[in-house]
Amino acid sequence: MVSSGLAKRVDVSQYRLAVHLTVACLIFASIAWVWRGLAPHHGRALPQSPQAKAAGGLLFLVLLQIYLGALVAGLDAGLAFNTWPLIDGAFIPEGLGVMKPLWHNLFENIKTVQFVHRMNAYLMFVLALANMVWLLRSLPGTTHANRSVILFGMVFLQAGLGVATLLTHVDIGLALAHQGFAVVILGFAVANLRGYFGEYPRSAGVARA
Repeated sequence: MVSSGLAKRVDVSQYRLAVHLTVACLIFASIAWVWRGLAPHHGRALPQSPQAKAAGGLLFLVLLQIYLGALVAGLDAGLAFNTWPLIDGAFIPEGLGVMKPLWHNLFENIKTVQFVHRMNAYLMFVLALANMVWLLRSLPGTTHANRSVILFGMVFLQAGLGVATLLTHVDIGLALAHQGFAVVILGFAVANLRGYFGEYPRSAGVARA
């Protein structure tokens, strides 16, 4: 039987939630990396190119955003400051660093945690857009450029889900869509980076007499 205390309290520490979710996402990303390497690749491998490095940077931002989202969820920060683009009446609100030591604000200050989550989302959005424009110009007509368009479209949709979730005071349907789609974006970001490395070498067949 579930104890009465556990039945009444279903939340979890934001630290534990963020660590568990991030580790799970790293495992998922590792599986996606191997799976993508086993699938046929149609684009030219460019593992040392600046475009590949940019894809790696975007993947890091996606993973970081999921981690930050877990902190938001663990603190129920989405239930506070349900306005956009302003937070508490300002784009950069007061009270972001009221806790001492200062680094505690990044993990325990609801306003700061939501602010950092938003800022990283803006950064990811801008870089995904810039990456798409750059790829369409530098590698036009390639699968790499096509993936950049899809990735930006996914980031754009995710941003819309995030804003809608916030403005509806965390509607459960929108919140689940926002969280679930984040994992989809992570998988695609992994596939996007893996595409620059090409598929795994195929096993050589043995000729029979």
